Amino acid sequence: MERYYPMWMDIHALVFIGFGFLMCFLKTHSWSSIGFNYLVAAWAIQCCVLFEGFWRCVIVTGFDEKIDITIVSLIRAEFCAGACLITLGALLGKCTFPQMMLICTIESFFFTMNSTLLFDFWHVLDNGGCMTIHVFGCYFGLAASAFFKPLKAIRDKNNRIGGTHKSRLIAMIGTCFLFVFWPSFNCSLAYGMAQQRVALNTVFAVTASTLAGAYTSRVLNGKLEMEVVLNATLAGGIIIAAGCDIIVNPGLAMICGAISGVIAGIGFLRMNNFLKEGGMHLHDTRGVHFVHGVPGIFGAFIAIIAVACANYNFENDTQLHAMFP
Repeated sequence: MERYYPMWMDIHALVFIGFGFLMCFLKTHSWSSIGFNYLVAAWAIQCCVLFEGFWRCVIVTGFDEKIDITIVSLIRAEFCAGACLITLGALLGKCTFPQMMLICTIESFFFTMNSTLLFDFWHVLDNGGCMTIHVFGCYFGLAASAFFKPLKAIRDKNNRIGGTHKSRLIAMIGTCFLFVFWPSFNCSLAYGMAQQRVALNTVFAVTASTLAGAYTSRVLNGKLEMEVVLNATLAGGIIIAAGCDIIVNPGLAMICGAISGVIAGIGFLRMNNFLKEGGMHLHDTRGVHFVHGVPGIFGAFIAIIAVACANYNFENDTQLHAMFP
C-alpha cells in the first residue's frame, strides 16, 4: 500500500487533470471534452477491474479463484483509462457521449485481453505501456474515426475544429500536469533501482522532446508554435516507456526523447494535413498518430535493442532475473 499509493495518486491526477485539460483545445467543445474525459475515465476504471479479472481467470488462473483487487489493480485500471482517453482524442468533436461510452466499453474489454496476454502469458517488457497503452489506444481510435464522417470533419464548413488563445492556454495547463506526472506514470509498477532508472530516463526524455519540438517548430515555421510543444512534450515519455527500466545511459534517453519531439513536430506541422487531404482521409482531431502511435512504435524497437544489450549493461545477473523472471 505505502509503495504504490503515492504513484497511483500521481497517475490519478495525470488522467483526470492532465488529459482532461489537454482535451479542452477545441473552441466549441471545451466543456464537452472535459466532461467526456471525466466520465469516460471513470467508466474505464470500473470496466478494467472487471474485465482484467475475467481475462486473468481465462488465461492465467482459471475460474476457481476469486478476482483479487488491490492498488495495483487500480493502477492498471488507470492505464486502461489512459488508452481510452487517447482514443477519445482521435474522436473529439465527432462522436456523441453514448457512442464514446460504448467505444470505451469495447476498448476496455480488448485492452485487458491484450495486456493480460502480453504481460502474464508472454511476459513482454513494457513498463510504461508504450505498446499496450499508447499504440493500442492510438490505432484503436484511428480505426474508429473512419466511421465518424471523416470527410465532413476535414471540410469543416463551419470552422468548428480549431482552437482559440484561451482554449489552447487551458490545454497547456493539461500538458504541464502531464509533464510533471509522467515519470510516475512510467515507474509506478517498477521497483528498486529499476524505478529510479525509469524516473530519470523519463525526465531526460520528456525534457529533450519538449526542446526538440520547439526547435522543429522554429526550423519549419520560422517561429515557436506552442501547439507543437504541447504535443511534443508527451512524445518523449511515450518513446522511452517500453525500455525505460533497462536503459542505463541518460544520453540515450535524451536522444530518444529528441527523436520523438522531431516526429511530433513534423507530424503536427506537415504530416497531419497530408493524411487528411491525401487518399487516406484520416481525420485525427488531437493528432494522436504522431504523438502516441509513431513514437510508440519507435519505442518498441528501442526496447528490443535495449533488451539485446542488457547482458552488457548489467553486471549483476540478479537484476536481470528480477526483470525477466
